[in-house]
Amino acid sequence: MRRTSWSILFICILMVCLSTFMVFGSSRVHSNENNASSTLYKQDTQSLFPQDQVLKINVNIEESEWEDMVENAIEEEYKIVTVVINEEVYPYVKIRPKGNSSLRTLVDRHHGSEQENDQKSSNRFSFKLQFNDINSTQTYGGITQLNLNNSFSDPSYIREYLGYQIYEEMGLPVPLSCFAELSINGKVHGLYYVVESILEPYLQRNFGDSTGDLFKSVGNTLAFTGSLQNDISGLDCKTTRKNPNEIALHTFIETLSTGDNLESVMDVDSALKYLAVTTAIANFDSYLGPFAHNYYLYNNKGTFIVLPWDLNMAFGGFHMGGGQNLFIDEPTQVSVSERPLVSILLSQEQYIEKYHSYLEEICTCYISQAYLENKIHAISTVISKYVERDPTSFYTYDEFINNITAVESIDSSDTTLDNTFLEESQDLQAQLQKQSPHQNVSPILVVADSMSQTILDQSAGITPSTNDGNGSSANNKGSRNAFPQQGGEPFKDGIQNRPPPPLDIMQAENQPRLNQNPGKMGEMHPPMGHPGPENQPQTISMLQVLYGLIIAAIFALLIVRYRNISHRKLG
Repeated sequence: MRRTSWSILFICILMVCLSTFMVFGSSRVHSNENNASSTLYKQDTQSLFPQDQVLKINVNIEESEWEDMVENAIEEEYKIVTVVINEEVYPYVKIRPKGNSSLRTLVDRHHGSEQENDQKSSNRFSFKLQFNDINSTQTYGGITQLNLNNSFSDPSYIREYLGYQIYEEMGLPVPLSCFAELSINGKVHGLYYVVESILEPYLQRNFGDSTGDLFKSVGNTLAFTGSLQNDISGLDCKTTRKNPNEIALHTFIETLSTGDNLESVMDVDSALKYLAVTTAIANFDSYLGPFAHNYYLYNNKGTFIVLPWDLNMAFGGFHMGGGQNLFIDEPTQVSVSERPLVSILLSQEQYIEKYHSYLEEICTCYISQAYLENKIHAISTVISKYVERDPTSFYTYDEFINNITAVESIDSSDTTLDNTFLEESQDLQAQLQKQSPHQNVSPILVVADSMSQTILDQSAGITPSTNDGNGSSANNKGSRNAFPQQGGEPFKDGIQNRPPPPLDIMQAENQPRLNQNPGKMGEMHPPMGHPGPENQPQTISMLQVLYGLIIAAIFALLIVRYRNISHRKLG
């Protein structure tokens, strides 16, 4: 009997170990991103995303693979490459073109235009780099995915940089980002803006938890109809597990539609800040615009938070046709009722007062001439030489300079100026404004000054802040023009339809091939200084141990039962 007891005890212990390992192992699959992101805390983020210098990124790719990716960019298919960032080697990285209308525009240029200027910038795609798909332990300082953005529709190159700076100044979490000069097989391809993807590492860093559901809008207006599938359509789940709590998401949308007890399901304060910044920096390629995209929702322990994304068309870079009017209490380019996040929040007195206070803070602090001039001067000192030698830029260097400097306005009522001087100065101003082929993209400081004045006038009641529910669309009247327009043809699919700028470009030539030095580039290991998730300490929760004990107990009872039955038969 004693021998039997020891056998049962041994089996129980074995089953505890095995079952606990099974439970822990399954949960580890979902914790890889968490643990990978924790390595970021051991890194100096200034070295990963420097603000005072430009990263050097080189992509080594087989010539045939590069040609195939360019020819079939619209498919957005990944290619396997080696990436070198500031001499740090990352083998087996996946890269693909990315984008919506900007990608389609470049593909059309590449395949449909015989004009030399079209062809010169036709392969300046934005790219996505995935570090850990093949080698799961490989990250860029804990970050698994980077976006290389091509500054489409931004002659200044810095709209995205400034936009994220202002969102962050107002207390909203933003992705890490910096500038980088991208080379393909050692040949300079252009100056890009590098932005961390909003994924688990970003969530872990900003919220201390990445287990909540993350959704990216590809056109969801947050309107409630009562149909779960219809109401959550266009909100794509971006977390690794891909099994979101759709009921919680639908409950959030329903609660938003009523406006009752909003703070039980949403971080209202951050939503008000999001709306205020998005309005103040004229970021209409967003929830406020016709496509209701370029934002994320994160369910942080039952509270949904709105996160900004994709800011290259901020500061007036995105327009729909002619003049753009702004009504700060209806800052949508569609009827305000079509955007419940705006209509519901700004219909409640306590929220609209806070929203106005945030707008005034942004005007006086973050889109003021002093703040922007300091920021622009600092970053332009870092990137100017890279802009000047950018071989695939959509713009000329003069257009870059034009867009980061303000054209002084001239007071025609000043009697000290003779008519000849006035006419010559106004002609010069008109020429400068028309110089860019992307004529709707006004200089940043001009846009900011006009936006600030509009917001302050409307906040003070000098001009109307509402438009009978019609929003701030191009055809609406009654508001002062939020920022000056410079002509140009209407947009097609959200992108202005006009010829590309005259550019100087080096012919794309591929240099060294992939893995020409196998000892350095072909090894399957994470770069030094960038430990992967397997090197991070793992923990087993009490719940996992309990599961293991329960499973072991069940097995033990079955064994005892089996032995009793066997003894009876033998007896």
